[in-house]
Parts: sequence; structure tokens; C-alpha cells
Amino acid sequence: MADLNSVNFTGRLTQKPELRSTNNGTEVLNARVAVNDAVRDESGAWTSKPNFINVSIYGPSAANLSNMLDVGSRISVQGRLAWREWATAEGARAQAVDIVANQVHMIDTKAESEARRAGNGTAPAPAESAAAEEIPF
Repeated sequence: MADLNSVNFTGRLTQKPELRSTNNGTEVLNARVAVNDAVRDESGAWTSKPNFINVSIYGPSAANLSNMLDVGSRISVQGRLAWREWATAEGARAQAVDIVANQVHMIDTKAESEARRAGNGTAPAPAESAAAEEIPF
């Protein structure tokens, strides 16, 4: 059986994505995404623990997304794990596992992200939930 290398997650950008080009001219957008996990602390209360994930987006969508994404933008990523290794300035070996995106879906717009950072809160009000007895299962 072949191995499966597939990753799906949703999170928020922690910094402005960086657009650059490879030596052969392919555009690549590097982004850092925070994905929160719910974990129990020592007192048993639920808290959020962020995971920070480096994502690389290649090709024509890199340039398009660089104009639409900003800090705080919420995105959904489908991609694969990619291991890399390099030598540090001190000569030590370093390594990391990043995500190479196959698809990126914007969940909110740049304007919504900017408004949220400014404290204007453009998110719609939550819908009223149905009473438990109204749920058909």
C-alpha cells in the first residue's frame, strides 16, 4: 500500500505573506498560519494552544493570493507535507516540515481581516441555535 501525504487545516495568517520567485521564475507565496487546538490546562479548564505552520503556495495563485491575504486572514489549506534540511550560519544542520499547498480557500476577505484588526468586528452575528428538541436526530 502506498503512503498518503495529505494535510487539511483552517487557520489565520500570523504575518503578511511574502511573495518571491524561484530561480526558474516560478512565483511562490510563503505564509505562516496559526491553527488553534483546544487543550486542558492544569486546572482542567479548556484553553487554546496555537500551532504555527509554514505554508508555501506555488504558481499563478501565489501572486493572486498575495494581493488578497493579510495578517489575520482566515484560510483553508489542502496540501502535502514537505521536509527540508539546511545548514545554519554556524554550520549546524537544521530541518523543518512545511506544507506545500495544492489548494487555498479564502474564508474571509482582506477588508474583513483589516476591520477585525482595527476592532470594528465585521463578522456577522451568530445565528440562534435550534432547541435540542428541534434537532431531528
